[in-house]
Amino acid sequence: MKKSIIFIVIVIMVLMLSMPIRALAAGKIFGFIFDNKTQKPIPDANIFIENSTLGAASQSNGYYFIEKVAGGNQTITVRVIGYASKSETVTIGEENIRLDFRLEPKPIPFDPVIVTATMSEHRQSQVTVSADVLTAEQLSQQTALTAGEAVESIAGLYLKNYDGFAGVLSPSIRGANTNQVVVLLDGMRLNTAQGGGVDLNAFPVSALDRVEVVRGGHSALTGADAVGGAIQLISRETLTSSGMSYGIKSTFASFGTQNFNVFGAQQFGFFSYFINFNHLQSEGNFEYQTPASTEKLVRKNNDYKANNFFVKARLNFNEKNKLQLIYHDMQNKKGVAGSVNLNPWTGAPMLTPNARAKNDKKMASIFAENQIFDRLRIQEQFYYQIFKFNYTDPDDWVPVDDTHKNGAFGLNLRAAWQVNAAISITTGAELRRDRLESTKFNRKQRNTRGLFAQVEFRHSANVSGIATRWVLIPAIRWDSYSDVNSHTSPKLGWSVNLGDELSLTIRGNVGTSYRAPSFDDLYWPDDGWTRGNPDLAPETSTNFDGGFVLQKNGTGLLQLEMSYFRNDIHDLIGWAPDNDGVWMPLNTNAALISGVESGVKYSLPGNIADVKIFHTWMKATDQTNRSSDKGNWLIYRPEHKLDILTGVRLGGFSTNLNLRLVGKRYIAADNSNSLPKYHLLNGNLSYHFDLASVGCSIILQALNLLNKSVYLNDGYPLPGREFRLTIGVEN
Repeated sequence: MKKSIIFIVIVIMVLMLSMPIRALAAGKIFGFIFDNKTQKPIPDANIFIENSTLGAASQSNGYYFIEKVAGGNQTITVRVIGYASKSETVTIGEENIRLDFRLEPKPIPFDPVIVTATMSEHRQSQVTVSADVLTAEQLSQQTALTAGEAVESIAGLYLKNYDGFAGVLSPSIRGANTNQVVVLLDGMRLNTAQGGGVDLNAFPVSALDRVEVVRGGHSALTGADAVGGAIQLISRETLTSSGMSYGIKSTFASFGTQNFNVFGAQQFGFFSYFINFNHLQSEGNFEYQTPASTEKLVRKNNDYKANNFFVKARLNFNEKNKLQLIYHDMQNKKGVAGSVNLNPWTGAPMLTPNARAKNDKKMASIFAENQIFDRLRIQEQFYYQIFKFNYTDPDDWVPVDDTHKNGAFGLNLRAAWQVNAAISITTGAELRRDRLESTKFNRKQRNTRGLFAQVEFRHSANVSGIATRWVLIPAIRWDSYSDVNSHTSPKLGWSVNLGDELSLTIRGNVGTSYRAPSFDDLYWPDDGWTRGNPDLAPETSTNFDGGFVLQKNGTGLLQLEMSYFRNDIHDLIGWAPDNDGVWMPLNTNAALISGVESGVKYSLPGNIADVKIFHTWMKATDQTNRSSDKGNWLIYRPEHKLDILTGVRLGGFSTNLNLRLVGKRYIAADNSNSLPKYHLLNGNLSYHFDLASVGCSIILQALNLLNKSVYLNDGYPLPGREFRLTIGVEN
C-alpha cells in the first residue's frame, strides 16, 4: 500500500512539473493584498482583470502578479470570502504597475487562515485536510488559561489530564497515542527525542494569536510523530492597527488559583515587537470523590507555580523581506500528588505526598522570509531549545532524584515557487540535532535530516453557471536518522468545490505517517527489571479520510461537515518480558482506528450569536496478531465525544457555554474495567467597555458548572466546580 501511494504521488508531481511555464512579459500588474484593519497579508484572494480570462490568487504572504495584461484602461477586481470586494482601474503601458489592495473585513468566523495544513498560509476553505483553527477572538471567548484548556472542545481531539494545572495535559487526535501527535510553536517542533508527548498546559493562551489543529496523518510535511495529526501554536503578532498596544489582566479563581498577565506591543517604522509575561499559580487543593466510595477528600501536594516570558520582534524591511526573532522562557514548579487508587499490596492509596517536579524550557528562533522573484519565495528558520526536567520522590522504595536535559537545534529551509496561475511547488529541508543529558541515561544524540516536496495544483472554471474549483496536492517527505532507519512518507490530498454563496466541498486524503522510537524506547537502562531495545523500528500507519463541507454564506452563515477516517497502525511499540523476564519494548502491536466526525455551525448576521455542534464517533481496536486482546477496544479511546458551544454578544455583553459529553473509556487491555461516561458544562459571562479611551473587561467564568466527579485518567481526579474572575485593561 505504501509503495503504491509513493508511486502515485511521484507520478503526479512529474506530470505537473512537466507542464509548460509562461514566459515573463511586459504589461505586468503586481502587488500585495492586505487586511485594512490588522494590516496582515491575505492569502488565497482572487485577483482578476474584468472582461478577460487573466487572473491570479494571492500567495501566502499576500503577493500576487498578473502577466501579459493588454494595454489601455483595465479594471482589476479582488474577491475573497470574509472581505468586501474591491476594484481599481489603471492604465496599462510598457511599464510594470504595482497595485496594492487593502480590503475591509466582513467577519466570517468559519474561514480563518491556516498554516499547518500545507506549511504556507491558506484560507481554511482552500485546504484538503480536516482542520480546526481557534482564532484570537475565539480564544478570548473561552474559559481557557492554557493552550491545553483551549483545545479541549475540538472535534476528534481527546486530552489525557492529570490533576489540572499540576498535571500533564497531552493531546490525542483520532485515537492516536499522545506521543503520536506532533506539536509545533511557530514552526519549531516541541516533541523531544526522549519521548512522552508535549504538555499543552505549559503554554499560556495570552501569548497566542491562534491554535491550529490538523486531524489525520501529517508526516509528509511535518515528519515524525504525526500519526494522529499536528497541533501548531501561533504566537501573537507584533503589529497593531494603532502602532502601540498594551494590557494588564488578572484572574482570581477557586483552589487558590491566580493568573497575572502583562503585555506590550509597539511599532517603530520597520521594527515592531511583542512582549508578554504570564504568572500562573494554584494550590490545587480541590475536593474529589474516591472511585470506590462516596467519600470526599482533598487533593494534596498538587500545587503549581509557573512563569512564562515571551518576546517576539520583527523587522519588516519591506513587504518582500522580513526577519523575525522569538525567545520563550517557561519555568514551573509543582507537586506530584500521585494516584488515588489503592495499592493492591498494601491497600493504601498510591499517593506521593513529597514528590516534586520542575520544568525549565527555553526556546529561541530566527525566521526570515524573502520574496526573491515574482515566482519564488524562500523561508529560513534556525531554532535552539533546552528542555530540563527534574523529578524527586524521597519516599519511593528507592529514593528518586532524576534530571533529564533535552537540547535541540535545527535549521528549516523552505522555498515556494509559483509555476503559473494553477501550479505552485513547495519544497524544503530540515536538519536537526537532539541531545539528551540525564542522570538515568548515558548521553545520547540523534541527527536528523529531512527533505520534502509538495505540489499544489488548483484550477477554477464555470460549469453550467456554477463556479467550480478543484485542488490536487501530492506531497512526499524523506527522513534519515543517525540511530533509526530512514523513512519515506507520501500523501495525496484532493478537493472539489462547487458554488459560491451556497457551496459544497468534497475532500479527501490518503498517505502514510510514522513515529520514530524515542530515547526512552531505545536506551532505557537495564536495571534488572526493564531495559530499552536499540533494534526498534519506527511505528508506521496508513491513513485515509474523506468527507464534505456544505456552506451557505449570506447575512448569516451555516456550515455542515462530515468526515470518515481510518488509520491502520503497525509496528506499535509495546512492552513485554523477554526470555529472562526483563520487560523491554518490541515492535509487535497493531491497531485499527476508524470513525466519523460530523458538525454543524451557525452564525447570525453580525456574529451576534452562534452555535457549534461537533460529534466524533470512533472505533479503536487492538489488532495485534496472536494476542488474547485482539479485537478488544484500545484503552482511553471513547466511542463518542460531543461538544456543543454557543455564544451571544449584545453590545458590550457576551456569554458563552460549552457542554462536553464523553463516552466510557476502557482502562484495561482485556476490557475488564472502564471509566464511566461523563459530561462537563463550562461557561462565561463578560462585559467589555471603554474608559478614557482604554478598553476594560470583566469576565466571570465557571468550569464544571454542574460539579461532576470526573476522572479522565484512572486514579487522577479532575477538580469540581471552579469559578474564575478576570479583570483586564487594554488599549
